[in-house]
Amino acid sequence: MSEIPFSFLPLAILKRLSQIFMGIGDHIAKAYPSLELELDRANMEFAARQYIAMCIPAIIFLFLFIGAGLTIILIKMGHPFYGFPIAFIFSSILFFMQMRFPTYKAMGRIKKLDANLLPALSAIMIQLHSGVSLFEAMVMISKQEFGEVSNEFKKVTNKINAGESQIVALELMVVTNPSPYFRKTIWQIINGMKEGASITTVIDTV
Repeated sequence: MSEIPFSFLPLAILKRLSQIFMGIGDHIAKAYPSLELELDRANMEFAARQYIAMCIPAIIFLFLFIGAGLTIILIKMGHPFYGFPIAFIFSSILFFMQMRFPTYKAMGRIKKLDANLLPALSAIMIQLHSGVSLFEAMVMISKQEFGEVSNEFKKVTNKINAGESQIVALELMVVTNPSPYFRKTIWQIINGMKEGASITTVIDTV
């Protein structure tokens, strides 16, 4: 399940509250033009404006919680007005980290993708050599235990079943995949398909 970092509020509540902040989310999203892509690559099921609109109430709640707590503590120290300014600075830093979170999460997916890519390609090769089509091989991979790689191929096969061509579905996977090695491999397969080359030969050169 996708999550909002630094949030004490349940995701369902954040989704409801986000409707109030969609307009602000649109404006802030312009300052983070790559956020939409990073959310896709992190496998987080939010549009950029929705993600930002959920981060805002999460950070407001955190600001109020920290501000109130610090104020109670600082009253005893004779500085009752410092609590909320400190909380504002701290919350601003956390909001910036929320905007960067999809990038960090996408980077974490790279290791998982790369670790399972070669075993998955070997399984595809075996299927292709046995006379199975590339689509059928991808379906098999999507149902096996290749971690994030299986998840990626599941999204591709779902798009193909929905009417998308194999090449377009694979191209979309390349765009939203965070692993450079994975993207390079799939591009080689796509180029081979466009040129009419043997897919087994293409994969064998990876």
